[in-house]
Amino acid sequence: MDDLKKIKELRAKIDSIDDKILELLNQRARFVIEIGKTKLQGKRDFYAPEREKEIYHRLTQNNQGPFPNQALKNVFREIMSIALFGKTIEGGLSRAKGHIHPSGMHAIFWPFRRVCP
Repeated sequence: MDDLKKIKELRAKIDSIDDKILELLNQRARFVIEIGKTKLQGKRDFYAPEREKEIYHRLTQNNQGPFPNQALKNVFREIMSIALFGKTIEGGLSRAKGHIHPSGMHAIFWPFRRVCP
């Protein structure tokens, strides 16, 4: 098999995985929205630092590589910061789209996590 053919096949596999990741991110977002609605009804704080720590711990304990633990934490920090930004994924993404790149949202909105229920 020549190199270009092999690369093409491997990229097709990566594309398939990317599609699955996208599907799972959207599934996760729907649960985040439901949790956000429940927290709003119960007048609970949206940011739960203990939950964030639990997620990082569970994921890094289950990570068998080759994806580095710190990179894994960074990816999930971004995923969670998008949810925190606008109370729900829907609100966060609709306000940020075209104005702020999601990778910058965590740093920009982190100080406001307690004042934006």
